[in-house]
Amino acid sequence: MPSRDKDSSYKDRVFALRLLRENMLLSQPNKYSLTDIAEDLPGPARAVAPIFKNVLPSQAIISSDPEERKKQISDAVSRIRASGGSSSGLGKEILTNVKNLGLGGLAAGTGIAALTKLLGVRGITRKLPSGKMKWQSPIAPMEAIRGMIKKPRTALEAAKESLHEGSMGGALGALHGALVPLAAHGYKVSDKALAEAQQVMQEQPQITALPAAEMLSVLKGDKQNHHSSKTLDILKNTALGAGLGLAGGLAHATVPSILKAVGYGAKNLVTRRPLAEGIKSMLKDNLGRDLNNAARWGTGIGALSGALTKRIDSDEQPTASSYTA
Repeated sequence: MPSRDKDSSYKDRVFALRLLRENMLLSQPNKYSLTDIAEDLPGPARAVAPIFKNVLPSQAIISSDPEERKKQISDAVSRIRASGGSSSGLGKEILTNVKNLGLGGLAAGTGIAALTKLLGVRGITRKLPSGKMKWQSPIAPMEAIRGMIKKPRTALEAAKESLHEGSMGGALGALHGALVPLAAHGYKVSDKALAEAQQVMQEQPQITALPAAEMLSVLKGDKQNHHSSKTLDILKNTALGAGLGLAGGLAHATVPSILKAVGYGAKNLVTRRPLAEGIKSMLKDNLGRDLNNAARWGTGIGALSGALTKRIDSDEQPTASSYTA
C-alpha cells in the first residue's frame, strides 16, 4: 500500500496544520506584520501572547469565503512542498521572512510600548494607605505626560524601555520567520497528514488559531463511541482543551524570561560586568508572575476553545489526492 494512504500520526497532523496556517499567513507579509502584534505587547502581556498570537492575523488574512479559502490553502500547500524540496531557494525565503517579520516586530513592538507609556497604563485597582482597595482608570495619560515633562529622565527611560521591548518583538518575529521554512524543509510531513490538515483548515479556519483548539482539532474521534451524546463530547473536548491550554501556556510563558536573560547576559558581557548580574532577580520577579498568568489564561481559553472545536472524524478522513485543490 502506498505510504500516502497509511494512517498519519498525531504529531504529523499537528505539525501539518501549524505549517499550513503559517504559510497562509506568510503569503501576505505586510498584512501579517501589521496584525502579528500579540508578542509585541510589553511586560506581563507577552507571556500570554502565544495563546492569542494567530487570532488577529488569521481573521485578517484567511478568507471567510470557502472557495477563496480553498485556493489560499492550495497555494500554501505548494509553498510547503517547495520549502521541503530543494535547498536552492530556502535561504532567500528565510531572509525575506526575517526581514519582513523582524522589522515589522521591531516597529510594532516599539510603537506599542511607547503608546503604553504615554497612556500611563496601570492596574484597575490601587491600595489606599488604610489598606483598602480602590478602583481606578486603567490609563492615566495626562499624569504620565506631566511626569515626563517634569522629569526628562523619566521620558528617556520610557524611550529606552520602548526600544528594548521593540527589539524583543523584532527578535521574536525574525526567529519565527526563519523557523517556518526551516521546519518545512527539515521535517517531511506526510501527504495524508497534510490532506487532513487542509480539511480542518477549510472547516475550522478561525477557532483553530487558538493553540488548544489547534491540537484538539486533529485528534481523531473515538470509533468505539459513536453513540455518545453531543453533550458528553463537548464536556470531553472542554476538559481536554483546558489541559492542553494549561500545558501550552506554561511552556510558552518561559520564553520572555529566557530572552530577557540572554539580553542581560549580552549587556553584561559588553559592559564587562559579571555575566549573571541582574538575571536571578529578573527571573524571580518575572517567571512566577508569567507562569501564573499563562496558566490561568491558557486553561480558560483552552476550555472555551475546546468546547467549540470539532475533532477529525475517524470514518471520514480525506486522502492526499482527494482534497488538494
